[in-house]
Amino acid sequence: MKKFMFLLIGFLVLLSCTKDDDPISPNDPPPDEIITAQNIFDFRNANLNFSHKIFKEIVDQDTADQNIMISPISISIALSMLNNGAANNTKDEIKTVLEYQNVPDYCINKLFLQLAQKLDSLNTIIELDLANSAWFDNDFPVKQTFIDVNKAYFDAEIRNLDLKINASIDTINAWVSNKTDGKIEDVLDYSAVGAEFFLINAINFQGFWKFPFDADETENSVFHNEDGTNQSVLTMHDNGISDDAPSKKFEYFITDSLRAVKMPYGDPVLRETGKDVSMYVFVPTGDLKPFIETELTTENWNSWMGSFVPFADAFPAYEFEFYFSMPKFKFGFDSNLIPILQALGMTDAFIESIADFSFITDAWEGLFIFLAKHKSYIDVNEEGTSAAAVTVIGGSYGTPPPEFEIDKPFFFAIRDDLTGTILFMGQVYDPQY
Repeated sequence: MKKFMFLLIGFLVLLSCTKDDDPISPNDPPPDEIITAQNIFDFRNANLNFSHKIFKEIVDQDTADQNIMISPISISIALSMLNNGAANNTKDEIKTVLEYQNVPDYCINKLFLQLAQKLDSLNTIIELDLANSAWFDNDFPVKQTFIDVNKAYFDAEIRNLDLKINASIDTINAWVSNKTDGKIEDVLDYSAVGAEFFLINAINFQGFWKFPFDADETENSVFHNEDGTNQSVLTMHDNGISDDAPSKKFEYFITDSLRAVKMPYGDPVLRETGKDVSMYVFVPTGDLKPFIETELTTENWNSWMGSFVPFADAFPAYEFEFYFSMPKFKFGFDSNLIPILQALGMTDAFIESIADFSFITDAWEGLFIFLAKHKSYIDVNEEGTSAAAVTVIGGSYGTPPPEFEIDKPFFFAIRDDLTGTILFMGQVYDPQY
């Protein structure tokens, strides 16, 4: 799989966006201006803000107390590819949902390209494959400029198919399965037949713990549900007796309202300072949903990320013996993003008579987004984490179709620590394995 990796940028030098060295965007020819440090900062915060707000909206709209996981960067990439074809208010709404109001149009694609280039260095830490594609019906008159910009900045694979037959759906599903090593299957069903185009991002992640758990110590333990009942779940344990115990290599953040742990991925021998990719697990003192609704903000997040300390500083009175446990869990999640995006303010794109995708095709009148779907999978065990997600956006003409123990529901995120990109985030109410 060709690696196309994305990470939020923390240390980019000023970048020149000139007409001589940049592909031409269909709606934003690059002016003779530079991408400044402020542009980069705004882009980084936009991605963080989008990550938090879309996760909150999904938690709010989906059934309460269920396992949820999304890849915010996957959704952002798919919508950013769509943004290259949007115009007028349709475009403004997409940018607003993505929190790109303060990021000039000429910067967005170039910054995504820089993200791809920066992520190559993570190959020694984790395996992270991102693949983008654009699928067009054989008879759909797509503009070459829309194809070119998504190929140039997003490395999108361009495919033409007869999207009016079932076999095309099978082909797309096979592509997604291949790009996610079989973790995401059947993202589309035959109800999607008749589309004019699909824009797809697929992300595939494999990270082995830098300090793995001993599988022989895994056993059933009590998990406390928020309704007062308990359940027995398969739980990884570390007694923390030796100095080399995994739990003594983790970092911790503890307040009156939460307990949190930072668990890094990668080979401890090949560790490169400042290039960790880590899972952060937050266990609120109270219930999980109010914590996500009120505490999960970009301001708090940035504060939390600077508050983790080594074991010795977090637990100075427990130098010799320490008990740590965490449930194994794996689950899949499937979400219709249309009501989520509508609630966040992106409405025109889904209305046949209003949507303006005139930079995708000259025959744009009546073209609208009939499908926006996100599907994900995660497996957390003694060795590490395997995860994948896919975002599909479909366009069509016509009318749209209808101690320290992690022993209670928790929120988690997988983040690159160099640049702050949130790769995955989720909540776990039922950690069955």
